[in-house]
Amino acid sequence: MTFKSLRIIPTLLAGVAAMAATAAPAAAEVINTNPTLVPVIPESILINPTGKFSAFDISFADSVTGDIYIADRSNAGVNIFSGSSLSQIGRALGFVGVQPPPPATPNNDISGPDGVLTVSTTSGGVTTTTLYAGDGNSQLRVFQFTNPANPGSAATSIPTGGSTRVDEMAFSPANGGVVLAANNAETPAFGNLFSTTGGGHLPVTLTTTPGVGIQVPASQGGIAAGGMEQPAWNPLTTGGPRSGFLSRSWALAGPLTQVGSPRSALMAQCCKPRLSQTYRRAASHRGGARRPDSPLAGAATC
Repeated sequence: MTFKSLRIIPTLLAGVAAMAATAAPAAAEVINTNPTLVPVIPESILINPTGKFSAFDISFADSVTGDIYIADRSNAGVNIFSGSSLSQIGRALGFVGVQPPPPATPNNDISGPDGVLTVSTTSGGVTTTTLYAGDGNSQLRVFQFTNPANPGSAATSIPTGGSTRVDEMAFSPANGGVVLAANNAETPAFGNLFSTTGGGHLPVTLTTTPGVGIQVPASQGGIAAGGMEQPAWNPLTTGGPRSGFLSRSWALAGPLTQVGSPRSALMAQCCKPRLSQTYRRAASHRGGARRPDSPLAGAATC
């Protein structure tokens, strides 16, 4: 299936905020029968010969600016959409795009961009956004700008020492700002920690060993074929450093200390109010996708 435009539900962000603010039962699914279609601007024929929006990865909504960022492999860049005007306003370029190039069969493990994250702060009426985006050649590309219509070139590209993509990531404001990212397609998979000194802005430095990072021992649920996915930082942790969770595999407390069990990381990531299903790893999916299934032996329900 290919797409030439992006479907956006205008009330989506408001609905997410409302759900996050309450522990009440989740509302019934709302089906938008009249979605807004937002055109995706194609890059040059050298980058996107078909002109179609047909290969993409994750999206990220900036809570400060209301802008939406989408990893668009078709156009080898991160698309920037305005949440208020519902239009594409910019694109950060310089990624490897779909690899190998068509007509060969695409390989997601080496294509990019992949994971996307932004950190925005406002001072003196000026909003500065730092965009983090993983690429298919194991690089983390970092952009910083005040005008999303002109994000410019990557201010820095940081090699993580692998041969495949830097994927999904999360940001913690603790300790001056820390980014946690997963190289999920490596064998074994590993996580990377990046420090910032500007509250999430430049400069950015890889603080874990390139090509090694933080791996999950088999005794704690690590699997040889990989298995890391979307991390999340817990802002409510008290009595110590804030903890971060990497879906399906492990938990971090502080910079480099593994704590708890694979089960605790899984439950912390999956449990939502009134959710009663348990999940187990889909062994056929390298990224460790979640799916409803029979409980693992000894697993508690949420």
